[in-house]
Amino acid sequence: MRDTEGDVEDRSLMRYIVNLRYVGDDEIGRMVHDLMCEDPKEMYSEELRSPMEYYKNTEEGRMNWQSDIARYVKQGIEEGSQKTRREDVEILLRKKRLTADEIAEDFNIPISEVLKIAESIF
Repeated sequence: MRDTEGDVEDRSLMRYIVNLRYVGDDEIGRMVHDLMCEDPKEMYSEELRSPMEYYKNTEEGRMNWQSDIARYVKQGIEEGSQKTRREDVEILLRKKRLTADEIAEDFNIPISEVLKIAESIF
């Protein structure tokens, strides 16, 4: 997301498009290399190497990779939804058009959560 001046507000939301044919001895080049590696031992990134060794080199990993990825995707969607809901609650609280009770009812969340968000922004 960008602010009014066009600067990135939240780098966690940034997405990159990378040509996987790219070859280079820089951070992007090493990431592309790791993503294309068939053998996890050849990966530069420990963060990728460890889970890939599990998924590629163990029977349990080969059996569980699809359900694990589905769980990570679902978790990411839920976390994104919670973040968006919090941002929406903050906007409504700042505009002061609805009471905390009305916001809690509209978002189907406990009043205590709305009040906690209100405390953090006022």
